[in-house]
Amino acid sequence: MGRFLLGLFALAACGKVNPVVDAGVSDDVVVADAEVDAAPPQFVTAILTTTITTFTAGPGILTKVPYGTPVFDDEGELNPTTNRYTAKLGGDYLLCASLSTGQVGTTHELDVYINNARHKAFARNRDIAQGCIAVRLAAGDFVEVWMGHDSTSTLQIGPDPFYNYLLIERLPSSSSVLAATNAAVDSSMTLATVPFAAEQRDELGYEPTTSVMTATQPGDVFTCASLAFGTSLDGELDTFHNAARGVVFGEQGVAQGCRSTRLAANDTLEIKSAVGTIASQSIPHDPLWNYMTHYRLPVRVQADTVSSYATTNGGFTKILYAGESIDTHNEFSSGTFTASEDGDYLVCIGFTDNASSATEIDLFRSGARLWSLAYQVGVQNGCSVVRLTTNQTLDLRSSSSQGKTITPDPLRHWLQISKLR
Repeated sequence: MGRFLLGLFALAACGKVNPVVDAGVSDDVVVADAEVDAAPPQFVTAILTTTITTFTAGPGILTKVPYGTPVFDDEGELNPTTNRYTAKLGGDYLLCASLSTGQVGTTHELDVYINNARHKAFARNRDIAQGCIAVRLAAGDFVEVWMGHDSTSTLQIGPDPFYNYLLIERLPSSSSVLAATNAAVDSSMTLATVPFAAEQRDELGYEPTTSVMTATQPGDVFTCASLAFGTSLDGELDTFHNAARGVVFGEQGVAQGCRSTRLAANDTLEIKSAVGTIASQSIPHDPLWNYMTHYRLPVRVQADTVSSYATTNGGFTKILYAGESIDTHNEFSSGTFTASEDGDYLVCIGFTDNASSATEIDLFRSGARLWSLAYQVGVQNGCSVVRLTTNQTLDLRSSSSQGKTITPDPLRHWLQISKLR
């Protein structure tokens, strides 16, 4: 039975969503493994579009997002007329997208469709929905992004280069794990392992009976995960390395995020969750929203905390990420990354300012604002891809309506940068 998960959430003060009707496509779709070429790729996908064609989205349905003319499309794989990306080469791809409805207080979601079938939901938020998802495609497979919202009215959604964008990049890894929950998840304030047990592929040493990955060789593993906590509940997703708590990389009613972990051979990696209630909660199984992927992807820079600093009311303040534990090319200093070579760089962050209003995190390249990376109340998590030339700089800046003094939080303040190509 196709289910539009927005229907799981009742409209409440925290922005939960009223039931709506599915667009008629089953969400219980498992995309078959594509053949991943062992030889170097003939095509290296990299796509960015920062505009949409104005469109209307009716209540109770899913509507395709018409992402417009690309800023760059290295292999000519995005058709701005059909708003469809078609892969020329089989492999694993990272898709990041953002959409603002322009309607304050309206909650909406973004879903990825593969070959006309609804695959996974990868972003849900009030006002601005942003997220990333890793998918495996065969040559000739096509991808689209669809959205649904909780308003009872038809919305007209127009261009906004800071909030409406689509990024697609082929991941260099040819080894991955894809799993989903296959039963209810029991969660409370005590962190517990999420049973991502419905294993759909495993090329890295994942054990579905324990939901633990044991590294067969040393390296960095890039994890994306999603878990929907249900009506009127908020929760978090944390990484655990060798049974020790790492960081928070997803939070809110639907916790979603991506984060890399450096592993030695035989190290373990698992994902744990908690909700903000003392009593144990049963989180319903839902293959559309409850899933996890692992990929091999080297980390180039990692900062593990921030230095204390003050923000102002409105405007953007540079985030002073500090305590870098990884900086393989000596590119990071005082919260600024300076590229030592041309490339496409994946940026993932965790941040909190404990503000009661939404905080926005934006990317700035050589001092110029690019686009929003994360927008949330409380804890912000997000990833994006930025194209840099040698000596261009990259930093992240936060903005909220409340001036705050930011103090270090090692669980929620972190930054990672990886080079995709």
